[in-house]
Amino acid sequence: MATGPPHPAIAKNTSFFWRNMHFKVEDEVFCVPLKEFVAASDSFEELVLKSELGGGDGSAEDCPVKIPGQSKVDFTALLKVLYPTASTLLSKNNAEIKLDLTKEEWIGVLKLSGLWGMTKIRDFALKNLSNVTLALSAIERIQLARSCCISNWLEDGIKALVQAERLDMDELKVLGWETVALLFCIRDTIARFSPSPTPTRFTLGSIKCVLCTGQACLIPLDPGEPTECPHCDRTLGRSSILCSADSTQGPNRKAGKVLLNSIRCPGTDHNPFSGETFTCRECKWDTREALQEFVRIEVSAPEFNILFDKYFGEEVERYEAL
Repeated sequence: MATGPPHPAIAKNTSFFWRNMHFKVEDEVFCVPLKEFVAASDSFEELVLKSELGGGDGSAEDCPVKIPGQSKVDFTALLKVLYPTASTLLSKNNAEIKLDLTKEEWIGVLKLSGLWGMTKIRDFALKNLSNVTLALSAIERIQLARSCCISNWLEDGIKALVQAERLDMDELKVLGWETVALLFCIRDTIARFSPSPTPTRFTLGSIKCVLCTGQACLIPLDPGEPTECPHCDRTLGRSSILCSADSTQGPNRKAGKVLLNSIRCPGTDHNPFSGETFTCRECKWDTREALQEFVRIEVSAPEFNILFDKYFGEEVERYEAL
């Protein structure tokens, strides 16, 4: 029996021949190409397709790959980024690429892209959530910092709450009692050490030269050679709390300044710097015969950084180690 010429082989387009997959999230089934999931994450197949999540192989609507424990709203948001359509990709004037997602949708993208190792998608979500127009609240930043391991958002959120004029306890409850306690501890510490006409408690790092406006601490702090109080053997660092026994009043009291020889370690009657000579690194003024002179007490912005590292430093290290 004669046969006609063989049909020419049909080539599959290397860019646009995609395998569709069916996913079930909550009560809905999605049918989308697998390509961008795999391209965005080296671990997606292991985490989702080859894991024992239940369901089928995803080849048909009645045997979808099940994704338990996730929101269909978050999954939809991720798909908007992985597979934008022409109508959503271009802005009205067609001058720039634009993905028009709400704040809640970008949060969903951030969560799932982090969960499935989609690094570039995660970075893209972070960039969009940092846009001031989306206005993440301080509490939202802290919650996302912890759920998605974003260390700088944790610091930003805590700092915003520390600096807030008023705090609502009902809103703070979601952070947990321990975080709220540490937050108020930082607020109280900064309030007590804020510059005042008669500073009585301050940190060692806030002692500055009285003759210039330099920001360098007058007391040298060498990490390799810690400063110690010769009387109580207390190791002194930049954040060590000191107090002043200066009782000068009236016109002789100088705003924001204390007598050098009035400085004490808390709970003692000893000056930790007696017998010491200090030289300002900026104007070269020295205290050789000036224990009766004033020093300037100035609490500066780094004070928050010291306290944040003290109370949240270990948490930040965990996130940055990931």
